[in-house]
Amino acid sequence: MLDDNPPAPPISRESAPGVPTAGLPYPEMMQFRVAAGSGADRFTPPAVLSSSFTRLTYGALPADRYHRIVATKVLGGRHAEMWEMEEVDAASVKVPSDGVVQLRGPDGRLRTFNRISRNPDDTVNFYSELGKCEQWTFINVATALHPMHIHLMRFQILSRDVYDVGGFDMKLCGTTRPLAFKETGVVEEGEKGWKDVVRLGDAEVVEIAGRFVGGTGRYAYHCHLLEHQDMGMMRPIIVFPPGIATMRLAHQHTS
Repeated sequence: MLDDNPPAPPISRESAPGVPTAGLPYPEMMQFRVAAGSGADRFTPPAVLSSSFTRLTYGALPADRYHRIVATKVLGGRHAEMWEMEEVDAASVKVPSDGVVQLRGPDGRLRTFNRISRNPDDTVNFYSELGKCEQWTFINVATALHPMHIHLMRFQILSRDVYDVGGFDMKLCGTTRPLAFKETGVVEEGEKGWKDVVRLGDAEVVEIAGRFVGGTGRYAYHCHLLEHQDMGMMRPIIVFPPGIATMRLAHQHTS
């Protein structure tokens, strides 16, 4: 049976004389021609791009939100690391010790965190519910940039603060004195909208809030620097449908 739409003949290289082929099989596939000169741009963006947009605040977050604590580090004789932490009573852990991080915030309050995972293949600790509010605290104990990406989560940056991280001992992998608040950092104008990546700068503590949207299942969060991600800064999170999440939580409390 004959094809009513036979393939077009290949483009002839002779059809564009003078075009360097540089070993390309189809050098005439596309051509850009940029004209000299410029025109006036008469577009002025409106002061408010979305009338429905609202900035999230700490006071607006629901009391039953999930709160995740994540610490990041590099150097210290190991590859880049991302630790999942849980807040504990200081009397319940040895201070100082490996995996224990203490932080003194702008209000003077001392908080103690204990590491519950270190490597990408450690036990899953983070379970969430589709559509439920999440608050995440990223603590960067080193002077290294980490663009942190959370799959399927739509969030806003609540705050960015700069800390004195000199109390973190890289060999011990814990704090010998609390990380101390230095100054309030800057959330740039371009960072105040909905995001799925947040910049975690040198010695910063950054907090975000948002929700998982779009689907359920096993997802991940990680540093978006490829060498950091591949060396260990990637961890799983499982997002359940609301009903299943409620059943799982009830079973966890009774088991």
